[in-house]
Amino acid sequence: MRGKGRRERRVFIVDPRLRQHLAQLANGDDAALFSRARPWSTQTFRQALRAFARSAGLTRRVTPHMLRHNAATLLLEDGVDLLFLQRLLGQESISTTALYAHVGDASLKRALEKADVLTSLAA
Repeated sequence: MRGKGRRERRVFIVDPRLRQHLAQLANGDDAALFSRARPWSTQTFRQALRAFARSAGLTRRVTPHMLRHNAATLLLEDGVDLLFLQRLLGQESISTTALYAHVGDASLKRALEKADVLTSLAA
């Protein structure tokens, strides 16, 4: 798949359940939603994502970028290194990747608890 700047994008599917579901979709098991005579355009994907969000009862508009940003933030909060995340997202500049790195308060609290700064200072 080609992304912004015509750069190749790779998607790593590591969840076994998602792999199985995607394999079923590729075999046409969910023909009503995913069968197409030609490859999906970005606009077709956006429309399908919006329809899926509506069918799930979401009232907020959902975009592919929101999914990308959410995945990047969750990976970062799970401890994935920013340089690794940069490569995964296919970004040239680490400062661009850092924009995705909005670490939530809960993650900051966990990091501080793990660091146990007071014990380190007393030692």
